[in-house]
Order: sequence, then structure tokens, then C-alpha cells
Amino acid sequence: MARIDLPGPPQVGRYGVDLGVMERLAPPSLAWSPSAPATRRLVLIDELGRMELAHPPFRDTGRGLFAADVDVVATVHAQPGPFTDALKRRTDVELVQSARANRDDLPEHLAARLEKR
Repeated sequence: MARIDLPGPPQVGRYGVDLGVMERLAPPSLAWSPSAPATRRLVLIDELGRMELAHPPFRDTGRGLFAADVDVVATVHAQPGPFTDALKRRTDVELVQSARANRDDLPEHLAARLEKR
């Protein structure tokens, strides 16, 4: 998806982002509809970072997921940005900090929170 020798744009640090790969893989893999079977009511996204958010269709698909009746577990970069800042301000979003001290316990912790819903 990104390589040092790819000229971009977009460019994230020293990496150029291959938007063609994003176009082929990201939106189709995140596609969701209200008629999806109950087994597809949870979407995991790793990650919502600068490279991914440089692709407008990915951002649009992400917005659609967070507006849908589906649980989303996503890693989100900590740096400020318009998309992620708006996401973090939503009242229906719960932020859980990931750190070296808690990362091994996070899967069980998140599963317990989702089971409560």
C-alpha cells in the first residue's frame, strides 16, 4: 500500500501511498449494508491512519460505517486530523487507549464491552 520508492501523491513521511491498492482493497472489504447477516454486524479496522485517510473513498466508507447500525472496533492514530478528531468527539464513540501496558488485555476487554451491547 505504501513504499519508499513510490513518488505519491499522497506522501506520508517518506512513503508514497499507492491509491490503486487502496481502491481495490479497502472500500470493498469495508462494505456493509443494513441487510447484512447478523454475523457481519462487527467491523474491525486496523487502522485509521494518515495513509488510509489520504484516500477519499476510504474516508467516505469509514463515515458510512460509523453512521450505520454496526459495531466498529478500530485503531485510530493519535495525531490530530479532521476525520479522526470528528470521530473522537462523537458521543457514540468510546475511546480506549492502547499502550504497551494494556495491549495484551485489550482483546478480552473489548470483547466484554461488545457483549454488553
